[in-house]
Amino acid sequence: MFRIIAPLVRKAFEDKLTGAYRIAPDLSRMAYRDADGFLEKVRKIEGLDPARLNAFEKLVKRRARPPGP
Repeated sequence: MFRIIAPLVRKAFEDKLTGAYRIAPDLSRMAYRDADGFLEKVRKIEGLDPARLNAFEKLVKRRARPPGP
């Protein structure tokens, strides 16, 4: 049974991983251009660990700031 299921599970996992890598640049651009709007969408995701969400918010806000003079 495992021999039948393992390739299916591996294929599904690879598809999800590939999809995540495909959208990463778009998410990065979105976070850079509109950090507050991006964070608002992320906050709506249920089940996120509050400590990790806070760390993520700090990272996004720090990266979204334009460089100083």
